[in-house]
Amino acid sequence: MNDRETARDLSKRLEKAYEEIARLEGALEDIATWAEGSTCEICGVKKMTETDNEGGCKMRDEELKAEA
Repeated sequence: MNDRETARDLSKRLEKAYEEIARLEGALEDIATWAEGSTCEICGVKKMTETDNEGGCKMRDEELKAEA
């Protein structure tokens, strides 16, 4: 393998490494968003957005039925 082929191979590996870094940065941003998210006051489940538990929090549904 000559120097030119080696440089080309290294360039491809570096490009793939940058793509992987970008992918991991996106995953870390998602984790940070989740960590900063709120927790359901009733069941304590962590949610990323206000709609994560929409229609899915059984404890909230039971509490609303008990109040009615």
